[in-house]
Amino acid sequence: MEVFVEVIGYIGMAIILCSSLMTTVKWIRIVNICGSILCATYGILTVTIPTVALNVGLMLINLSFLIVLIRKEKRNKNNNIEKVEVNAGAIQEEYIESNASTDKTENKSEVTNIESETSLQQNATKKAKNKTEKNQ
Repeated sequence: MEVFVEVIGYIGMAIILCSSLMTTVKWIRIVNICGSILCATYGILTVTIPTVALNVGLMLINLSFLIVLIRKEKRNKNNNIEKVEVNAGAIQEEYIESNASTDKTENKSEVTNIESETSLQQNATKKAKNKTEKNQ
């Protein structure tokens, strides 16, 4: 039984040391909480109050910071989703406006083409009339 208790203490210590190697704050907190639980368990089993107090304190501190971090991540995620929705709406509006202006431009050019074709036909008709009048 005594060896088992020592193993719990060493594993807890190793996990806390490994938490220092983590690259993201979230994983540092999670791994440190796990190590603190094992070290606090070791302290309870060996009846060393300072070890229990230290590791329970560390566990509570890391847990509170982890909760704050997770809440902040959720808020940022929701804000990013809202920003994407707003940006998508703005892009859609720009697309509609650009298509409307393109349609107007195309309509204007079509009207201009029709008007120029009509004036060409009128000119051709006038020339034909003039030739007919000259021939008579």
